[in-house]
Amino acid sequence: MSLAPGGLGNPNEKWNWLLCFIYKRDVKPVERAHKVRILIGPEGPEAMEEILWMTFFPSAYDPSTSNVLDDTSANLEFETFYRDRIRKLLLVRGGSRYFAKANYDITRLAYLVKVFPDARFIVPIREPMTHIASLRKQHNLFLSRR
Repeated sequence: MSLAPGGLGNPNEKWNWLLCFIYKRDVKPVERAHKVRILIGPEGPEAMEEILWMTFFPSAYDPSTSNVLDDTSANLEFETFYRDRIRKLLLVRGGSRYFAKANYDITRLAYLVKVFPDARFIVPIREPMTHIASLRKQHNLFLSRR
């Protein structure tokens, strides 16, 4: 049974309805599970980022196929929805730039460049030893929660 009102066929209407539903609860930001002193919560732009990608590109999450979205990838409904979502966030928050720190974006970079040809992308490259130490720390944190 769907909680959404029957007339929500447009992705933007669904998004607005979902935000209203989520924000009815008083949720305080919490530290990321990685223990890196970054707070996350439902009002952050990254809160729904991966859910959007999963919704519009379910095959990219199938481990038996490639998850790379390149410049030949296309999903007009997603492209329109994603651009509108970013514009809304910038307007509501008085911003002029959108920053998304999603690790999976590296597999979507060529597609993102196609969708946002005027955008600038920053791809940080970590020193390998500190990256390995960080991954080991995360692994141990997650194991300790079992």
